[in-house]
Amino acid sequence: MKSLKTILLYSLLTIILIGTIYYIKLPSYTINSSTNMSASNYVETSLDVQVYKEFGGKSFYEEIADNHNRLNGKPDRLEMNLYLLNYCYRTVIFDYEEQMAYIYVGYLPKDEE
Repeated sequence: MKSLKTILLYSLLTIILIGTIYYIKLPSYTINSSTNMSASNYVETSLDVQVYKEFGGKSFYEEIADNHNRLNGKPDRLEMNLYLLNYCYRTVIFDYEEQMAYIYVGYLPKDEE
């Protein structure tokens, strides 16, 4: 009976160790999709971002926006839908024309036509 308890203990510790290593190797976020809408002099971009580690903070949102803008160019308006476990928990909008940033807690529904 004592050996069964030690086997279960070592198995549990191994599972916890493997889970910790997996979590450490995950990136902070990944961009799942990007949609660009442009007119003659206006560009609007929408990103769907899967978040794994950092769940908030202005610097985290700015890091995502800066990385996107560095790779793809700066749009006039950038909307980021942040997902955690396939649930949209926050929408962040950077309006570069107006020099403003909006943070919505929860899901921002799309306009229905």
